[in-house]
Amino acid sequence: MFSIDLSSAVWLILLLVILSMLISGVVEIVSTLLSRRAKHLKSFIVGLLKDSGLSVTDFYAKTVITPQIRGETLPAYIRAADFAGALFTLLRTKLPDESFPEQRDITFADIKGLIPILPSSAPLRAVLSTCVDAATHESIRAVYR
Repeated sequence: MFSIDLSSAVWLILLLVILSMLISGVVEIVSTLLSRRAKHLKSFIVGLLKDSGLSVTDFYAKTVITPQIRGETLPAYIRAADFAGALFTLLRTKLPDESFPEQRDITFADIKGLIPILPSSAPLRAVLSTCVDAATHESIRAVYR
């Protein structure tokens, strides 16, 4: 009697796993067709760059993100390194030319110097401040370990 109940439970679990995988696949296909991820990603970038003086159009058209655009279709996923590179490329335009020549990579000090230049209402300022604070605290902890 116990073996029949256990067998039924195993088959039920297997059936539910297969159904969940099929439904996940259908959701992925529909999301891809509707470009939902790309729209949500663009919405995030618009919100992040709001009031910063940086252009979303430039983010997609004048950075390492440009090759990821297929026709009119924006990328649904941007690697972290590409996102940071694109953001730093745009931030480079906010620094005075004499303090940041094109050939030099952006430094931690440059990012710290950019924060006061960004308007206080810009979400990017809050994000950069949080990242700089976290990195500063982490480096202090590493020194005293």
